[in-house]
Amino acid sequence: MKRKFLLLILFPVLSLSVSAQFLPFRNFQAKDGLPSSEVYFVMQDHLGYMWFGTDAGISRYDGYSFQNFTTNDGLCDNTVFQLFEDRHQRIWCRTISGCISYFRDGRFTTIGASTAIRGEMSNLLLTELYVDKNDTLWLGTQNKKIIRVAPPYTAQSMHVFPDSSTQVRIFDQGIVYSKGDMIGGQKGTQACVRFKNQFGSVLAADTVVDFFITRCVREDAEKTLIAFGKKLYRFASGRLTEIFSSDAIILSIYKDQQNRIWLGLIDNGLVILEQHQNAYRVSHRYLGNDRLSFITRDYEGGTWISSLKNGVFYLPRQGIEQYTGNSGSDNR
Repeated sequence: MKRKFLLLILFPVLSLSVSAQFLPFRNFQAKDGLPSSEVYFVMQDHLGYMWFGTDAGISRYDGYSFQNFTTNDGLCDNTVFQLFEDRHQRIWCRTISGCISYFRDGRFTTIGASTAIRGEMSNLLLTELYVDKNDTLWLGTQNKKIIRVAPPYTAQSMHVFPDSSTQVRIFDQGIVYSKGDMIGGQKGTQACVRFKNQFGSVLAADTVVDFFITRCVREDAEKTLIAFGKKLYRFASGRLTEIFSSDAIILSIYKDQQNRIWLGLIDNGLVILEQHQNAYRVSHRYLGNDRLSFITRDYEGGTWISSLKNGVFYLPRQGIEQYTGNSGSDNR
């Protein structure tokens, strides 16, 4: 049973909105207990704790206070871009240096393959981390590689699939979305790479997009939202279709239960899109000119948004319902 906790948040409430609709955002920064106000990732674990990856370590929030962890506590690198909880309740950390640690039973373990992983990165970054149901670790890199590391996570159990793509995104359904330099013989074609326990076939999409992938989010079993720079696409049935063009680079994507799409932008805050016939239009803007790196919802229906400048914003479920309206109307 998931642990529920009361969010006792006593910090200033912010709206920072350029629309007429008010949203009661609550803001956490370093002064409130976070290790840094530069936050890259937000995750909730099976017990209900909120976890944050920052440039100064990771933090766990219990609804009352923050507990911070750094290299002094065994974390292999303080700059953590992604957190992931596997089926054994291990919290995995993807770091700027490429070393991989996981947290379990109050202590950190750095996997033995970390040195070999860093050797494959060519001074670039890991783009994604995922642990599948067989406990295999999958990593995407900026330098055209997919890295698979099987238990016990040593260099000997690591395999590298080279020249797969310029960027890789991995999901729990075992699907990788990438922008390929050369996939299927068509330079620049966007592609979907499917695999189970090994590197698999490539399905090329029709649309060529001259930019890098910044975020991918599964909508359902058939569709995925993919951001390429300032443009948002939907990938479905082997086709990539542009659905929205932003005025700033898209860093984060979230789709809510009302089918609205929330976009976190670089230096342009939060944009909420609503669908009108076959097109998506901006219905609201919030959080001013902030840089919003990740958006997620917790078990109690609250929304968490991480910022590269101002820590974390929290919107309680009641605030979302206020925005939505009880009748589900447009409420603008």
